[in-house]
Amino acid sequence: EDNNSNMGMLNTTTENKNARILIVEDEKIIALDLQRRLEKYGYQIVGMHNSGRDAIEAVAKEMPDLVLMDVMLNGEMDGIHTATHIYTEFQVPIIFLTAYTDQHTLERAKSAEPFGYVVKPFKERELYSTINIALYKSNMEKTLKRHDRWLSTVLHNIGDGIITTNDSGIVEYINPVAQSLTGHKDISNAKHLSEIFPLYDAKTGLPVPIPTPESIPIDDPMFFEDLRLVNSIGAQIHIEGSFAGLYDKNKKCEGLVVAFQDVTTIKAMSDTIMYQASHDSLTGLINRDEFFLQLQKLIQQGSDKKLNHFLYLDIDQFKVVNDLCGHLAGDELLRQIAHDIQGILPEDSAFA
Repeated sequence: EDNNSNMGMLNTTTENKNARILIVEDEKIIALDLQRRLEKYGYQIVGMHNSGRDAIEAVAKEMPDLVLMDVMLNGEMDGIHTATHIYTEFQVPIIFLTAYTDQHTLERAKSAEPFGYVVKPFKERELYSTINIALYKSNMEKTLKRHDRWLSTVLHNIGDGIITTNDSGIVEYINPVAQSLTGHKDISNAKHLSEIFPLYDAKTGLPVPIPTPESIPIDDPMFFEDLRLVNSIGAQIHIEGSFAGLYDKNKKCEGLVVAFQDVTTIKAMSDTIMYQASHDSLTGLINRDEFFLQLQKLIQQGSDKKLNHFLYLDIDQFKVVNDLCGHLAGDELLRQIAHDIQGILPEDSAFA
């Protein structure tokens, strides 16, 4: 009757069918009985051993999906020592099969991180349920570890700096790019994000506060640009990027993710291009297009301000200088005059 009910249960666990199992049992008769029962339901028995040394060698060779391990074994290693070695070295899940239920044995068994503990004598339903749960947990654990390895590889090799915090703003992770840009490699002493990621407005130089997790909408990152990061050695780095919240299934914010990139070189190139487009390359004064743009801005400001002074200069007989002394001398004269003009005009002059 018990076997019939077990058959119905096992038919619902097809994802574990054909799982490869290693039996480690010091009693030969019990091992053979386990083999017969498990093979009847589709499991593959890759070996049966009665000592810890043999079990470790078999796991290294066969890499089974699961090990059924008795606590009492032949030889100098008992099942707990053997299981601990196997899980540490090979990450193969272990289920203990034993008649020992004393507290001391149970406490020792915990150190091996078993995926199950079945007490002899056991019913088939109990054994099969434990095996199926262990295989499911093992598969889930492998999937999560594979995902963690993938995520770690991405974060370590991505070109952006990545920093994550908990809900109190304490930094929990910082990838190599962020370490290089901030100058902070050790985050073991619970540093707040504002300590290793101080931001300033690139135009005004004023500090920019770090947003709180609650201020960032769900699935709507807060983007930023034209900011300066002052790193641990005082270097100022132009950055742009985003803040995003980390939320649990109940939409409670658990922390922040900061993604940013160094745009110092791009910023410098952009500033150079903008300067060259608006200034005369010879004198450094604004060119004709920029002059009219600035003049238009002054007019649009309205008449509430006092009339700005306007100065127009012309160089008499400049052609004579070019003809008699050459264009290089003429260029130098223009540079000197521009330098003198810049030296006497107010600092806020729009046209110099």
